[in-house]
Order: sequence, then C-alpha cells, then structure tokens
Amino acid sequence: MSENSALPISIKRGFWSRIFFGSLELINDNVNKTVIVKRGKNKEFILYSEFALFIKLGEKSLVFNLKDKKLHFLHLKKKDIEAFAEKLNYDLAFLIYENYHEILNSIVRFKSVYLKDSQTEEFLLKRNILVKVFQNGEKYLLDLLTQDERYFYLEILKPEHIDYVKRIRTICEDALNVKYKEFFENAENYTLTVEQRLAVIRNNDYNLILAAAGTGKTSVIVAKALYLVVSKQAQPKDILILAYNKNAAEELRQRIKERAEKIELDVTEDFNIFTFHALGRSIIQNSKERTYLTKFEEDPKALLRWVDMWLYSYLISDPQALKLFLRLFMTHISFDSVIKRHSQDLVETKEQEIFDEELRTLNNELVKSKEEQFIANWLFLHSVPYKYEDNYVVKQRVEVGFDYRPDFHILNTNIYLEHFGIDREGNTRSDIDKETYNELILKKRELHKKYGTVLLETYSYDFTEKMIENRLHDLLVSHGVKIEAKSSEEIIKGLKKNDAFLEQLELFVKCLKAIRVDRISEEEVVNRYKNFHIPYPEYYGSFFNRLVRDYCAELEQQHAIDFDDMILKATDKIKSGTFISPWKYILIDEFQDISLARLELIKQIIAKSSGCVLNCVGDDWQAIYHFSGGKLEVTTRFSDYIGTYTLTKLEKTYRYNSSIALMAGTFIQENPEQFRKDVKAPCIDNNPHVHLLDCRDGNTYKILAEHFVKENKKFHTSLAMASKAIELIKDIKNRDPKASVAILARYNFLLTPLIKFLKNPLNSHFYDIKDYLSLQDKENIHIWTFHRAKGLEADYCILLGFSGGKFGFPSRITNSVLLDALMPQTDPYPYSEERRLFYVALTRAKKDSYIVADPLLPSVFVNEILSPKYHLDIQSSRFAYQFREIFKCPFCKNGYYELVEGRYGPYYRCTSGVICSSQPRVCEICGAPSIDKKEISICKNPNCRHAIAVCALCGRKMVLRQGPHGKFWGCTGYGLKQDACKFTQNFDRLNKILHLYNPDRRNLNIV
Repeated sequence: MSENSALPISIKRGFWSRIFFGSLELINDNVNKTVIVKRGKNKEFILYSEFALFIKLGEKSLVFNLKDKKLHFLHLKKKDIEAFAEKLNYDLAFLIYENYHEILNSIVRFKSVYLKDSQTEEFLLKRNILVKVFQNGEKYLLDLLTQDERYFYLEILKPEHIDYVKRIRTICEDALNVKYKEFFENAENYTLTVEQRLAVIRNNDYNLILAAAGTGKTSVIVAKALYLVVSKQAQPKDILILAYNKNAAEELRQRIKERAEKIELDVTEDFNIFTFHALGRSIIQNSKERTYLTKFEEDPKALLRWVDMWLYSYLISDPQALKLFLRLFMTHISFDSVIKRHSQDLVETKEQEIFDEELRTLNNELVKSKEEQFIANWLFLHSVPYKYEDNYVVKQRVEVGFDYRPDFHILNTNIYLEHFGIDREGNTRSDIDKETYNELILKKRELHKKYGTVLLETYSYDFTEKMIENRLHDLLVSHGVKIEAKSSEEIIKGLKKNDAFLEQLELFVKCLKAIRVDRISEEEVVNRYKNFHIPYPEYYGSFFNRLVRDYCAELEQQHAIDFDDMILKATDKIKSGTFISPWKYILIDEFQDISLARLELIKQIIAKSSGCVLNCVGDDWQAIYHFSGGKLEVTTRFSDYIGTYTLTKLEKTYRYNSSIALMAGTFIQENPEQFRKDVKAPCIDNNPHVHLLDCRDGNTYKILAEHFVKENKKFHTSLAMASKAIELIKDIKNRDPKASVAILARYNFLLTPLIKFLKNPLNSHFYDIKDYLSLQDKENIHIWTFHRAKGLEADYCILLGFSGGKFGFPSRITNSVLLDALMPQTDPYPYSEERRLFYVALTRAKKDSYIVADPLLPSVFVNEILSPKYHLDIQSSRFAYQFREIFKCPFCKNGYYELVEGRYGPYYRCTSGVICSSQPRVCEICGAPSIDKKEISICKNPNCRHAIAVCALCGRKMVLRQGPHGKFWGCTGYGLKQDACKFTQNFDRLNKILHLYNPDRRNLNIV
C-alpha cells in the first residue's frame, strides 16, 4: 500500500469548470475515514461507512454509491480523477468487504453444503448483490478474500451465462466426495460407485433416486443413513426410514447396524425404521389412542363373512334393494368396458376374448353368451325348472362334429328354448357367417318338428327392443309352464350357492378397501363410474357408501382399527397437530409402489416439519403392485405430486451381465411413460444369455404326454412347463453343480407340479421318469412367483408360463370395472404392469435366464422379442422357424435377408446375391426387413407389421408436412441439390392406408 499512500488525496475542478459550474473539491481523509466535499465555503463530510459500493469512474466524473443515495460529481480534472478513485477505492475496500462478508459467507458455505431448491432464490439474490459489489472493485477485494472466498468468486460469482445452481451443486458434490472418500470406500462391502455417492451426497428438499435392478439401492439407503450421522447433519433419532414390508425393514436394521460397526461409528440410539403401517400405528399410539387390530386383518375370511351377513341384512330388509341388486347382478359387468379403454392391449382373437370371459348364471351354470345368461337368470327367478344344454330326446347332429343340445330344456316337459343371435333381418354378429347360421336355425326347427318336441324361440332383437322379459313370460305361459316369482329368502339362498356370488363378495371387499384408503366420497364414486360408463352409478355410489359407513361402525364397535386406519388416522393426527413430527430426514424404499394414502401421510409430515428432507429410492421399471394401490405416476411425475427435485439414476448393475442388461432394458423401455436409463454391467459378454425354449420339446415331455394319453387324462400345459424346467435344472447342475437355480412363474399353479416333484418325485406326476434329480441336484433350488422374486437373485433363472390366454403371461385377468374405476389408473401402454413384471423376472438371473414358452398358444411377449433388435438365443425349432421366416426373401426361392452396413446406414440384402437385387430397408420399430410396396413399406415381422409412407416415384421415405392449405405427405428428397424429388401425396388418402397397418398411429411429426 506504500505506492497508494503517495497518491493525491484530493481532486478539484479545473479553472474553466469552476468558472462555469462553481468550485468543487473532494478530499480523501483516510486517517479519519472520511471524504470531505467542499463547495465554496460549504463542507460536507461522508464517512467511509456510508459507502455501499465502490465509487464509479467516468471520463470527468465520479459516482458515490452510498447506502441511502447516489452522489454524482461532474467536471473534475481528468488527469487526477483515476488516481483519486484508485486511492479511495483501496481505502474503502476493507469496509466494503466487512459490509458484505456475512452475505459472502452465507453462500460460500454451499461449497460444502448442498444447495436446496428452497434456498436457490435467496442464493441467486445474494449472488447478484455480490456481483454488483465486485463489478467496480474486483482488484481491491481479491487480496482481502480467503482462499475459499476467492475460489468461490472466480468459479461461481464471476462467470456469466452459466447455471449457477447446477455449478455450485457440482462443486459441492466434488468437495464432499473428497472429504468423505474414506467413508464411501468402507460404507459397504465394496467401494460405492460415483452414482451411489451422488445419491448419498445430494441433499435437496426432495430427492428421487432411480435404481435399476441390481444397482445397489439398499446400499444407498444404508450409506445415506450412516452418512447423515457421520457428516453431523443428523442423529439417528432425526432419521425416518420406511421399508415396503417387515422383511425389508429388518434387513435394513441389520445392515445399518453391521456397517456402523464396520466403520466404527458409535451409534448410541436406533434409527427409526418402520413399514408404513408400523409407522402409522406408532403415531396413533403416541397420540394416546387405541391401536387394537381388528379380527378382519388377522382373518381375511372373517371380513368376507361380515360382508356376507351385511349384504343379507341389506337385501332382506328392503325388497327394492334386492330388486336393484339382482338387476346389477344379472347385468354382467361387461369386459367390453375394459376392451374399449384398453383396446390396444387385446391383440388376441375375438374367440380368445370370449373364451377368457366366464359367464355364470344365478343357478351356477357356465353359459356362452350374456343373452343366454339373462334368460337363465330369468327362469331361475321365476321358478321355472330347466337344464342348460341338456341332451336332446334323440342323439342327432345338426352341426358337423357336435351332438345337438338345445340351449334350455324345461324339465319334466318336452319344451325346449333356443336363443338365436339374430336381428329381425336375420343378420348375425360380424364374426359369424349369416347364411350358415340361418340354415342351422331351420335345421333345428325341422328336428323338433320331426320328433314332436316344442321349440320356443327368442332372438337378440328381443333384447335390443327391450321385449325379452315379456316374450319369455308369454311363450312359457302359452305352453302351460307355471311361472312364480321366488321369495327374497329363496333368491338369497340360491345366490349363496353361486360361485359368482362369492366372487361378488370378494369384489365388494376390494371396493370397500379402495374407497377407504383413498377416502373416495359417494359423489366421487358416482363420477368415476359415470366416466367408466358403468350403468346405475348412483345406485353403486349409495350401495358402497352404506357399506363403508357400516364397516366403520363395526370397527368402532370392536374398538379396533384396520391397516387402512393406521395410515389414515396417523395422517389426521399429524394434520391436526396432535402428533408433532421429530424427523429431519425421511428415506423411503420401493417408492415406485407408494399409494396416494401413504403419500399424503408423508406430505403431512413434511408440511408440519421445518426443513424436513425427503429421499425417495425406487425403480419405475419395477412397479408391480398396482393391485394393492401403488400409483406409479407419483414416481414418473414426481414434480407434479411433490415438487421440484434432484434426480439421481443408478445405472451400473452388479447382478447380471451385459446380455441380460441389454435384453431387459430394451424391452422395458418400449413404454415411453417411464424414465430412460442406460444400464451398464461390468461383465461385458457378446454372447446371448437369455434363452427361449419350447415347453413341448424334450424327452421328459414326451414320456409324460404318452403316459397321460394312455391313462386318458388331460395333459395340462403346466406339466409341460414343469417337465422342461426339470430338464433345465438337470442340465445346469451338470455344468455348474454349486449354482443356485430359481424357477419362476406368473402364477402359483404353474409351480405346484415342481414343488411336489422336488419334495417327493415318486409322489408326483413325474413318478415314472427314472432320471429325476439327485439330492445333490436339489440343493440351492428356489421356487418363486414373479412377484415374490422381487429383490431376490439366483445364478440361473427359469421363467415359466409364457403362453397366451387368460392365465398366460402377460395375464389377461382384469379387475371388475367396478374396482378398476376406484383404483389408481395405470398408464395406457399395452400390458404396462405385466411388462414390468417380465423385467423383474428377467433380471433375477446373474448368469443366464431361460424363457419357457408354448409355441401352440404363443405369448405376445414372446412374439415381441422374436425380432432382430433383441439379443436372444432361440433354442427351439418352432420358434427358430418363426424367427427365420421374418428374413425369408419374398422375391426369390431360396434367399434370406442379412443386415449389412451401407454408405447411408444399415440395410438388408438377399443372400441369393446377383440373382436377387432385393434390398429392403430396416424397420424403425423392431429392426426387421421392411418390404417396399408402391406407396408404403411394410415390416415383414408378423408381430410388428409397422408401415411407413414411401415415395411412389423415387422410393425415399415420405414425411408429413404442413402447407398453407393443411397437411400433406412430401418426399424427403425435396431439398436435395442433386436428384431432388418434389412428389407429394394427399394426407387423408395415404393416412388411411397407413392406419390399416398402424391403427394406434398418432402424434405424427410435422416437418
């Protein structure tokens, strides 16, 4: 500062400036830390402490930025002005530094403290203040800054046009990674990955950690809990950890305890580790309220019995209630409602839809149509004794291959009732041949006439014209059949013998729980049913409102709570302030399966706590508990439900190899509603480790099938699946004796034959197979359902049940629309939850995964993975043929397509060489050959058949364009400098053609 001491300490106006503007002198009294302003004989004293910023220098002027005003001094001597300003700014530097030191320190701390979203507004405001301070005084302040402050200024404050929040967070993450390096290397049995460390360090208000299968999400939860204590951000009592079930909670307790001991962390108190229900119960207990668990939760059948008794009381008390109930019970809740909303899910045939839908009458018979069901129910309610599809008086055939069995036989008479599915013009359903069907009607009439039996006829138009009940009454009465309405007691007694009645009771229980857990009002029930086009929504609203009300009254009478109460009442206790949350940090495991009720509990804890930090760990690819209320949308649209957040993805898997990672990742990411992840495996293997097998191949299958034929027994597909699994286990154990093997299936019934076999081969269906597994082979063998397998792993996994149909995979069992309307809605992608279940099953294997499928009743998932984009080992001649046919050249006799890399990208060429010039393009959906027609190119994969528009002149791809008169299709060669093509096509015409191949085509990009 010696040079600065020699600088002038005053500045004046020059001669001519004094003449025109008056005298002015500024004196810097650095001894008294004052600037003296002399105007003629007047003096003004400005203390250094009044300066807010450094003085601003003009060509012949100075600006003093004081705390309460600005002062402008003009027409000063040009030769002295820079020196005066330099000296004064140096003198002001320390005071200004002191003035803003607190603000600077308050944001410099974010170099090692994670900046939360709730702090960003204040952070940016303070940054802008400091930037203004440094704007004219950087060189005066730099010498006064500490090393941390100088680094912070140069990296965060000074740079322009950067994301300051992102930058400071990155600096913080790097600093904490270095500071706690030893902790991260010892927090688990292995050194935490960079992704896992970031998940632990990041401490935003809301944090979402997406962990793909096998990426160590439990390790992150354990490390996060210990890190908060190690870094002195919290004590164990401040941390709430929520697990999905008891086993998961216990595993977390044990692992946290073990790792704390390993890193020699002295934890004198326990972490708060609960399931959601245990947390709710604890909150209610702390609020001095009873938490006795109702017998309904300990014995689910007790609840079913209570609903049964409640329903009896409800129906018997009011004839009108019984009448309405029967109308609804008789009106089958059509699966068509589901078909309309999820038509893209149903790729099987109409026959398969009918086969899957079970229609049962009040008399407990299985019938073929809803109209037959109605007629049977009407006969039952009017005490008309009948038998469905009884043998006719003589053994005759009116259809090839089928003995004639009239729809209904009125017992103890020669009267038969046939229901014909035609309108008044004799038209049939679209999938039934009209001429053949009407000929059949004539044959039946002639047969009855020949053998002197009475044929009564009803028609589909009786239903459409709402005349069916009158017609039944008139037909029967005119032929002397006694009609007498059953009493309420008789009807209810008959209902209780009905299998469908028990299903209805189970449905009511599920609806009761769905309404309770989401606190759905009667009005909301009605609105939801209206949205689902369910008939009689007001009746259902009233019915379920009464059921819920009486159920709650029953709990009060028992002085008990159920599992739903544990969540709902705990939420109310927090909301009302009866319970004060002590937690500063919340860690939630398996967040993808959270329900709205549980989410509301968490939101209330956060709302009633100051600065409570939420950490949610889960995987949207593994959300498989929609049936228990899980709402995946809370994860995929986190910001909408909770708020802005920091996202961390764990994408390095430790469980399986690159082949399984690629196969599973490609399949699951077909659904655009889910997060994108790029899962990497440390074990890179170019060989396929996902194998597709035919359940009807192999010696075990042949032996079993022959045995069942000899015994005249039905050979169920589950036995075929089990026989293939036994062969695979034997083969795996021969190759890898110490390996763990898991057999997985969508349903328990597919696993039952294997369970029996493994317990005692001689007492199973496989008793006559001499080469069954030895005791050593049976070691380390696990049997899981797909749901049960979540979180588990084995060296080799055998996946059973890949077939079509109702109990195939994907499952085609659907909720009743009554329940579906009350449940959280799933995303619209076909079989979205079943796809996630496939992903879960596929990623249990460390080494190899075997998919056992039925080629005679193919699964849509197997059809999908039989495409070039999947890295699949096909160990089945049937499936191999199906796959190979995709590549058969349609233009020559012997050629097959092979993929080659060309100048402009990959394309296919025929192996016939010069004799066949076919070079199809690559399907943009599945990667198979796509054959060009005149105006479109169609994928050759029968399970894809994706079509794109191609130019009829040059063959290039067409794109949708927007012109002054609307949309049109234009050739992509339009803008080329050479060989341009300006061909266009009418939008509507070409779009109709494309829609035939791509019925779900939407959101077309307009160029």
